[in-house]
Amino acid sequence: MYFDPPYYIQGSTLYLNAYDPVDHKTLAEVIQSDVSHRWIVSYDNVTAISDLYAERRQQEFSLAYSAQLHYQGSELMIFGDDVKAPERIYAARTCK
Repeated sequence: MYFDPPYYIQGSTLYLNAYDPVDHKTLAEVIQSDVSHRWIVSYDNVTAISDLYAERRQQEFSLAYSAQLHYQGSELMIFGDDVKAPERIYAARTCK
């Protein structure tokens, strides 16, 4: 299963339905304790999220954004215990 929750830092400015810190914590607890399938979570790369998934393998990667502004962002991929993680994540490049 792939989880792509709203961003932690800019969620309220990007999404109609953003999460507050308690929502992110609750989601992390549910994913890590109740999901019986293999799972992956992607998030913005912030310490609060890394801490919520501290017991899991994590890998940072860069992502090019181009919705309004063009910039390079830092993302975090978190892997469930039974998911084989790649040695390195290669971000897709944005096409113009």
